[in-house]
Amino acid sequence: MSHLRYRVFLSLFVIAIGACAPPATHDLSGSLAVFDYSFHNDLIVEEAQRLAGGDYFGLPEEERDAVWIEAVGLVRGTPCTDGVEAFPGVQAGTPVRITDAAGTVLADSTLSGGFVDLLPYPDVQANVLAVCRFEFEVPELADTTEYTILIGDEEPRTFSRTALEAAGWAVSLELGVNR
Repeated sequence: MSHLRYRVFLSLFVIAIGACAPPATHDLSGSLAVFDYSFHNDLIVEEAQRLAGGDYFGLPEEERDAVWIEAVGLVRGTPCTDGVEAFPGVQAGTPVRITDAAGTVLADSTLSGGFVDLLPYPDVQANVLAVCRFEFEVPELADTTEYTILIGDEEPRTFSRTALEAAGWAVSLELGVNR
């Protein structure tokens, strides 16, 4: 009998410990690349003009391409915390909300950063676009099958848990980029 009591006690103990285990959570990190042609083109052209001594457009094509590539690299890191004109609702401090498939709010965060970064993009000069990049972090995000990310008033984006797991719980979102 004592052996049976021991097994029952052990089974109940294991069930109790499992019931007390914390729910699975995930640390989600994300970035939002915002492209505004006029802002970023003007920023690069201004730098290219400076590098070319004020006559960027008068350079031969090969030199112009080399100066453009150098200018693109030099504008990287330029602050743009107030965002860009094409997306006035996206800037440092813009709310980020994560919900599940039923619309239940799982977490709230905000965008941080706001700096010019380079986004690989074929078929443009130097094969990169200059974008304004913002970042966000959501620690201890509850486990569910589907996550919807809403940044400010922009269109929400939905991801499955499987897709986020495959991406290492990191998302890269884009606005104004046509792919």
